[in-house]
Amino acid sequence: MKRNLRSAGLKGSLAAAGLLAALLLARGNAGAAELLQVNGAGRPVGIYCGETLFPISANLVLYPAGGERLSLYSQARLVEYARQGETRSWRGEVQTFYETLGRYRQAISPGSGGSRLLLEFTLSQAAGRRLEGAQLFLFLPAELLEGGRAGLPDRKGRSVEFRLPAKNEAESAIGEGLGNSFRFEGPAGRLKLSGRLDGNRKIRLGVTRSEGQKYYWLALEMAAVVEPGATARLELDLTAEAKPDRRPVRIKVNPGLAESAFQGFGGNLCFWTDPEPGRRCLEEFRLGRVRLRMGLDEWEPENDNGDPERMDLEYFRRQDRPGSRLREEFQLAAALHKKGIPVGWSVWKVPGWIAAGNEISGERCRIAADRWPELVESIAAYLLYARQEYGVEAEFFSFNEPDVGVQVLLSPEEHALAVNLIGGRLSKLGLKTRILVGDVYRAAETIDYPATVLAKPELLPYAGGLAFHAWGGARPEEYRAWKELADRHRLPLLVTEAGTDASAYLTRWYIHSFHYAVQELRLYQELLRHARPQSIMEWQYTDDYGPLQAETGTDTGPIRYRPTLRYAFLKQFVNLTPAGLAVASESDRPEVLVTAFSGRPAGAGEKSGRILTIHIANLGPGRTATLTGLPETIKNLKVFQSDETAFNRAVPAPVLRDGTVSLNLPPFSLTSLTDGDLSP
Repeated sequence: MKRNLRSAGLKGSLAAAGLLAALLLARGNAGAAELLQVNGAGRPVGIYCGETLFPISANLVLYPAGGERLSLYSQARLVEYARQGETRSWRGEVQTFYETLGRYRQAISPGSGGSRLLLEFTLSQAAGRRLEGAQLFLFLPAELLEGGRAGLPDRKGRSVEFRLPAKNEAESAIGEGLGNSFRFEGPAGRLKLSGRLDGNRKIRLGVTRSEGQKYYWLALEMAAVVEPGATARLELDLTAEAKPDRRPVRIKVNPGLAESAFQGFGGNLCFWTDPEPGRRCLEEFRLGRVRLRMGLDEWEPENDNGDPERMDLEYFRRQDRPGSRLREEFQLAAALHKKGIPVGWSVWKVPGWIAAGNEISGERCRIAADRWPELVESIAAYLLYARQEYGVEAEFFSFNEPDVGVQVLLSPEEHALAVNLIGGRLSKLGLKTRILVGDVYRAAETIDYPATVLAKPELLPYAGGLAFHAWGGARPEEYRAWKELADRHRLPLLVTEAGTDASAYLTRWYIHSFHYAVQELRLYQELLRHARPQSIMEWQYTDDYGPLQAETGTDTGPIRYRPTLRYAFLKQFVNLTPAGLAVASESDRPEVLVTAFSGRPAGAGEKSGRILTIHIANLGPGRTATLTGLPETIKNLKVFQSDETAFNRAVPAPVLRDGTVSLNLPPFSLTSLTDGDLSP
């Protein structure tokens, strides 16, 4: 999990300096979900129309004099979010690593037949430099519009209509003009998008690629120059219409064709302020393993002695004080062990004396070359003490996101050194704990990091698995490369943090939103289909990032928590999926993702029978589904569905005929079928 360490970029974010923008969007048939989908800082990330979530995003880009371009939403900090009636509002600062560039305010409220987004940013007088341009970019996936039509002004302000290029693969500009309106229409009228500005402005259209996907970009000039203390403004009326694609889906399963081993779902219990959400989730989710934080900064705030080969266990025992966070974490590990749940520990922060002179920025650091023996001793003492005093032997150990330094930065060579030194020390102590290779912050473009470590065969006896975090997702071929690397070295592949937005903790309302829930639903199915991990661990089940939302409006008494849509999706995955095998499944619609599993329910004995569970994620309009390939031995199925209207509801059992059933799939829902005696 990354903490305050993301840098800004042009693509996929919205930024402004001294800018006031109003976006009016026709609500259409948005249903329970709001038309304009935004992330925690308020950045537009999608349009929900016609029971379809179109991945159309915005990016308001600033060009500071003498500096690199940046985006408001990527650099938004100290964000405050509030909701009153139908109005959502944000305020916060835009910060770089060196300065506070200014402040922004934003509100989304009902407009005339739609929604109005109001964005204001004032460039700080103290910035001491002006902006040499500010542009609002809209990014539109080419697959929605290729072969369709567009209407844009030319340089004389005349409206010109033209067909969008269907095979323009190069990154290039398509057209430029001066005017106050634009419109796009996809093939067969599936999506219509139009906008009207508050005056004539420079408008440019081009095409680009990002992470393997092709996009049309539309740039609207908001200001050519913004002086310190000034505010620039832009208003845009944006309307959208869409035809829902309700074509039926055909789904096939083949329970006899095993594709990979699957050990079950787990989760993280690493950071919290109120222990109640974590306690409740442990009661309501049948987790297969749990990842915990190893607080080395609290375990050994000062060196126990001058000899890293001789542990002063009495010193360490004194750190385990009643009421301390260390005591809480050890007791949590013991409670998990008592429930039969394997645990592993990861390091975020190390004591300052271990990193002395090697601090990078904030809490990031490298390990001082002469402190490695002491670090190894500290980790080994922690794990040994957990076994001796609490009866807990960790399944695995790792450094959290060492590739980017959250918070310990390790080069691939240093990571290999850590595996060798720590693994060797644990082995000498008779501990069975093994080291996770990788545990990197994302699957995309990071596989060379663990591959370098695994290229050293002498380290494999100490390796307990290959691991990555799922922030930001990845392409199918990138997920498959991780699976291939794990299989090549006969290691289990673990997703040790599953989540879609590593910065969402800065604006926690977003964690409980419709958009976060459906994006995470997609992420889980893509991980299960393409990466084929043996386990996925949710980030996380505490109040830090958990799926239970604190209720507001009461000033006295304990905080009450209520389930969210994300909670309902997770309960179906975790509590209905047997440990055993991921089996073959397929869907003939790209927006319907299916996975299937065969094995024994969590906690069941060896003599219990195997069950089959199928998860169907419908990430689009409601439709009917025909499921084939069910074994003749299955006579009855239990069906559960979750969407915005109801969580984990039991659906009447479908009629089974020749291994085939028909189902109705609500929009943006998870439907789970099982022949086991299970419920979410």
